Amino acid sequence: MALEERTEADGKRWYFEDGEKFDSVTTVLGWIYGYSHWTRRPDELALDEMSFYRERGKAVHAICCDILGNGLTPDWSTFENEFLPFIDAFDKWMHDFKPEVIKGELKVKSLLYWVAGRLDLFMGLSYPTVIDLKAGDNDAQPLVGPQTAAYRMCLRETLDHHGLGKYIAYGFERAVLMLHSDGTYRFDFCTDSTDQEDFLNAAAAFRSAKRLNAW
Repeated sequence: MALEERTEADGKRWYFEDGEKFDSVTTVLGWIYGYSHWTRRPDELALDEMSFYRERGKAVHAICCDILGNGLTPDWSTFENEFLPFIDAFDKWMHDFKPEVIKGELKVKSLLYWVAGRLDLFMGLSYPTVIDLKAGDNDAQPLVGPQTAAYRMCLRETLDHHGLGKYIAYGFERAVLMLHSDGTYRFDFCTDSTDQEDFLNAAAAFRSAKRLNAW
């Protein structure tokens, strides 16, 4: 059975598989540290504000993965004007870096730590690279390091499940690709060696809060 993703009205996301519940990587980080897009905690956010950024991000991610699946030949006439600059930025990045397309939109999980998430891109650059996509103009992304570290950790546990067993011997790099509303992009590698430890500490604190609040 595949991982099933569910998002509650307050923005908390969970993953389910065979009756088991996994904490979402983004929910863990957002609840503990505060979402990078906002200065308020999730329980203080207007639901329409949360929904806007969430839905825009999901749409841009889905379109980018469709582009990858269609041989990098986007049909621009099918996109809403709101999304065009972000897709243009992604198209520029693809042509500038010419990565090997391995997989996109991977649901990954860890049975060691009971967390799961949706990895945006797994691409071949100098090394296989876990890439998180961001659609917006805020380049300050303090949580993307722990986020990509968590995805890398989960991906390593699920390589065989996704038919990627040949990558088990590789070291994975991590990066963030920020797509801007003016059609430009910024691409940064995540190199902080403490990112995974930071995520695991956040996950432990989140599990304690979950027990106390009966989420």
